Amino acid sequence: MSWWYRLVYAVTIAPRVARLQRLLPDASIHPCGSRAVCDPPVFGTDVDFLIYSEALIVEKLTKAKYEMVSLSVDYFQSPEKDWEKRTVWRKGVINLIVTQSEKFRDRWNISTHICRKYNLRQKSHRILVYETLRGNFNPEYWQPEYLPPPEVLNLLKNINGPYGEAIYAAYRTQNNL
Repeated sequence: MSWWYRLVYAVTIAPRVARLQRLLPDASIHPCGSRAVCDPPVFGTDVDFLIYSEALIVEKLTKAKYEMVSLSVDYFQSPEKDWEKRTVWRKGVINLIVTQSEKFRDRWNISTHICRKYNLRQKSHRILVYETLRGNFNPEYWQPEYLPPPEVLNLLKNINGPYGEAIYAAYRTQNNL
């Protein structure tokens, strides 16, 4: 990661993580979105976080003036029931994707890792990664200009293939996730 990315992270993301951790001490907080995955970071965008909490945190978020904006954000219909167990909250430029599902959290964090590792700056590329890990991989519906680089596309095809769960588990292990 570049010095610029580390500086932007330290100034715009890390303080927000600390504030969220004080607000939600039992939750795990994971930066995501373009500002957290792109190098150089994208400005003029929201700052996104995945919040995983087994406890209900609606009251705490409401008291802190976050507003629920949706029960879920789907680009496609997902066959995964765990992906339905989430809400999206907003306060200013901060977006919180809140879930009680470990599977959702794990898949979301792997998606974020892939996007960061390959520095996927184009939103359509990032969407394809997240959708693939949700079980919605169908690149034949995508225009060629919307497909990610070949190495990412191959990884996604393999994760979605007949040995997908094993490849997913190997990716997690190889990257200490």
